[in-house]
Amino acid sequence: MQELKERIVKEGKVLPGNIIKVDGFLNHRIDTGLLTRIAEEFGKYFNMDEVTMILTAEASGIALSAIVARLCGAGLLVLFSDIDGLYDADPTRDPAAKLIPVVPSIDAHILALGGGSGSGLGTGGMATKLKAAQIVTEVGCQMVIANGSKPPLLYDMVGGKPVGTRFLAKEK
Repeated sequence: MQELKERIVKEGKVLPGNIIKVDGFLNHRIDTGLLTRIAEEFGKYFNMDEVTMILTAEASGIALSAIVARLCGAGLLVLFSDIDGLYDADPTRDPAAKLIPVVPSIDAHILALGGGSGSGLGTGGMATKLKAAQIVTEVGCQMVIANGSKPPLLYDMVGGKPVGTRFLAKEK
């Protein structure tokens, strides 16, 4: 896709070892127009009517997976991360922080819990995950943030067991 190539050239950063870093404009400044066009391009290769769940494992896939989930009407978006889910405080700073198992709606309080990038592994942090949750829950898709070091949890999620933090979809 020409538009994506142009954005990578314009906004990507070259790191040592000739690694091109593009996650900044794909995640931190979510351009829903660009991501929608990328998702539509993906739609040319997949039968979007048959997609029921989108799964991504951290960083650059978060924003794009949210747009794809929105466009194809997926019922669930799963974000595997380096953290168990959304907490009521920063668990790296507050040992009393508690995992929030269910978020019925995303309000200013929930967004404030996002902060910045939490670990050296992820680049978007909880703030990007919460933006993704806003995108998908608005159109009737639930989202779960769970620890990616425990992939078998996916079976529990699909089975309806409480895993990580589940963001409930808005009523259509």
